Amino acid sequence: MKTMKLSSKLWAGFGLMVAISAILGIVGWKSLSQVRSIAQLDEQANVVLGQMTQCEKLQKDFAIYKFDKIEGDKSAADLWQDKFKTFSETLAQTASNSQLDGEARQKMESAQGELGTYKTTFESYVTAQKNKDQGFAEWGKIGWDINQNINEAHDKVIHPAIEKAKNDNNLEALVKWDRLSTQLQEEIVQNFLMTRITAIYLVATNADTQWEAYQKQQAKLNDALAGWKQQVSDIPELFQSAQKLGEQVALYQQAGKTYYEG
Repeated sequence: MKTMKLSSKLWAGFGLMVAISAILGIVGWKSLSQVRSIAQLDEQANVVLGQMTQCEKLQKDFAIYKFDKIEGDKSAADLWQDKFKTFSETLAQTASNSQLDGEARQKMESAQGELGTYKTTFESYVTAQKNKDQGFAEWGKIGWDINQNINEAHDKVIHPAIEKAKNDNNLEALVKWDRLSTQLQEEIVQNFLMTRITAIYLVATNADTQWEAYQKQQAKLNDALAGWKQQVSDIPELFQSAQKLGEQVALYQQAGKTYYEG
């Protein structure tokens, strides 16, 4: 899943930035052993490291709180952008300090080059999480729409037809509608229920194997739906409901894909 892969990449990218600590703490001090003005660069180094640590903390906060507001009207992602801007500016000022020797300056410039990758990766991580949340929300809403459609097909069409057949003592009609009721329950309701259960496991585990299980169950639901459409093709009220159900299931599956790819 994209968020998990980007998260790993993000921590790897930040690990490269940690090299700044060594550059400022070791190389910088080595070059300054020959000069008197240690305090100024040392102060800059502490500011850079402090800002870098704050970026790391906000990165962790976003992983926990997502888009919740944690300070005023800003999320951890918003605060990260603010802090990263300040961090970049401070690092640039430190890299241009004339007190750094050639080796230290070269390494600082290299560290600056990693900032763009770090920023792009974090922003991609935020976008992927946004898509994931959107897919999850649509997944739930469409699922309830499907339940409502199925219930209406039973309660407004099949059940009244069964009652009418009973009242009319029409055995042939009773057998027909009772068979349709059973097929709706066993083929559509149960397969959709199993699809939602596998979806829950996917959300709980975020595992590729569970995504494969979910896709297999989707295929079973699609096959059952195709059979149901054929079975009710001569019953306008149910066929219309089945067509709508097909559209809803397609949207449900697309929402699941959006969630998984987020």
